[in-house]
Amino acid sequence: MIGKLHFATAGIFCLPFALALFAGAPQAIELSAVLLLGVLIGVLLPDSDVSEAHIFKSRFKAAGLLTRYALFLPIATILYLVGFKEARLHRGVMHSLVGALAATALWGFIALGVSKYGGIAVGYAIAFTVGIAGGYLLHLFEDSLTAMGVRWLYPKRWLLKGSVSMTYHEPGRKHFLQSQFFTALLFVIAGIANGFAVLFAGMQFAGLTLLSVFELLLIAGVMRVETESG
Repeated sequence: MIGKLHFATAGIFCLPFALALFAGAPQAIELSAVLLLGVLIGVLLPDSDVSEAHIFKSRFKAAGLLTRYALFLPIATILYLVGFKEARLHRGVMHSLVGALAATALWGFIALGVSKYGGIAVGYAIAFTVGIAGGYLLHLFEDSLTAMGVRWLYPKRWLLKGSVSMTYHEPGRKHFLQSQFFTALLFVIAGIANGFAVLFAGMQFAGLTLLSVFELLLIAGVMRVETESG
């Protein structure tokens, strides 16, 4: 999925979580904003393995550069030297649980440092880190819907892939139902439904989480996600 769609779907799909998680808290607005900031940065970080990625053209370019040079290039170089020749390619280590954990650790450490030395409440650092992790994992899930798929357990060959076309523009109804745009539309619908559940039905974070898991499984089913062993 292209970077702009990752960014848009993450914001819409995760906004209800911010509302539900911090509902009633004195600092609800600020914490929600920090959480969403983390999500919007985190959802772009996996593509720091591509120099022309959307993150390098956005306001989060600095975050992309730091992630690329502090995480991707060192880790990919080590893997390359020990025999994983494709480690420096797109959808390698940064599109895996290893990349997700490394990026979350890096930005969590930075957030805690800013909190400690900047006199900012630690709750903001936690919210930002949770957002980074959530956005990152959402990116991996969305890319798992595509025909190219994602190797979540990299460097293992196990692959999770779906039927979404890697080509953004294709004519015809059949192609539309397998397009990135239609996939993004499903996330938007889910996000709006979740927003209504929080705002008008009073759904709490736990219930929203279960609802979202169901929605993600439903989307995965629509896009015919399957596993493949290399």
